[in-house]
Order: sequence, then structure tokens, then C-alpha cells
Amino acid sequence: MQPPFDDNLKEIADSMGVALYQRFTLNEAALFLRCPVSDLQKLVDKKEIQYIQVSQTEVQLFGYQLLQHLLNNVTGNAPQAPTKPSTDTEDRILRAHEVQKIVGVSRSTIWRMERKGQFPARLPLGTGSIGWLKSDIEAWMQNRR
Repeated sequence: MQPPFDDNLKEIADSMGVALYQRFTLNEAALFLRCPVSDLQKLVDKKEIQYIQVSQTEVQLFGYQLLQHLLNNVTGNAPQAPTKPSTDTEDRILRAHEVQKIVGVSRSTIWRMERKGQFPARLPLGTGSIGWLKSDIEAWMQNRR
């Protein structure tokens, strides 16, 4: 049986630290997609996002379903494979330790600045995983000068 996703999506999931078959509740999926649970429930009700029906009242979403929805709405079409290896000029997700090295402050300081709206918002990548877009960090550094 062929998986419901292609190799391009596997590559994207690996780069974001998301397990393709990891199950997400509506609350967890809303955090991942950075949207209100009510908006996600509307997508499920209108069948605008793939999901699995766990019980009569409960739905869950696999990681690959969330990524497909996210990519389709960000790019407007199906995920595309990178045409060349990643370079420093391309945007990518930075993990906390990389951000700390670039910015030169502790994780606690980053968290405090983020809570005050003085630092780019983190991206939830999965259970216990976060990251930041490299472009957001670079723009923040530029504005600090």
C-alpha cells in the first residue's frame, strides 16, 4: 500500500521535526497551525482539511494531513521538492540553540522578549519542539541595529 503522501512531504516533515503519522487532537493541531480551535473545527466541518474520525464526537489529524493543509494554504498548491540543496540565502527553521547563538542571549531572555512582543513568535513543530524562521530572526536583528 502506498502512503498518502509523497517523498517531498517526508523531506519537509523531517526538516520541521514533525512525525508524519503522529496523531494530533484538535487542540494540538490548532497550536501547530497557529489558529483558533474554532477555525480548525470549521475546516473539519466543511471537510477542507483531511482528518480521521476516532469516535462519533472526536476527530484527530495525522502530521502529514496538517503539513499538506499548511503547505497548500501557504503556497497555493501541492508541496514542491526543493530544486537545489539548501543554501544560506534560503529561509529555514532554526532551533532554539541556533537562535541563542545568533542572538547572543539565553533561552529565558528570548522567552521573556517573545512574551512582551519584542521578539519573533516561535513556531510549534511538534510535541515539545519549537523553532523560528531564519528570516524572522534576521529581520529582528536588522531592526535592533
